[in-house]
Amino acid sequence: MARAVLPAELWTLSRGKDAAQCFVTKHPRGVEVRYVINRHPLVAHVFDTWEAVADQAREWRNRLESRGWGGSPEAR
Repeated sequence: MARAVLPAELWTLSRGKDAAQCFVTKHPRGVEVRYVINRHPLVAHVFDTWEAVADQAREWRNRLESRGWGGSPEAR
């Protein structure tokens, strides 16, 4: 399953002075993906495939972008 160096930040979005980030880190059952706003963890899920990790990260990012959050295009 080693596809990236973990832990890693997948993306950062901002809106005003707020920042939302998505991180991945190793977990005994696979890979944990975390959704953090202003350094406060909101949600974490553990997946056993990178495809599931990418899908979840994309879903969170799309929701934020639909609410006016922005970030760097290369982090998609």
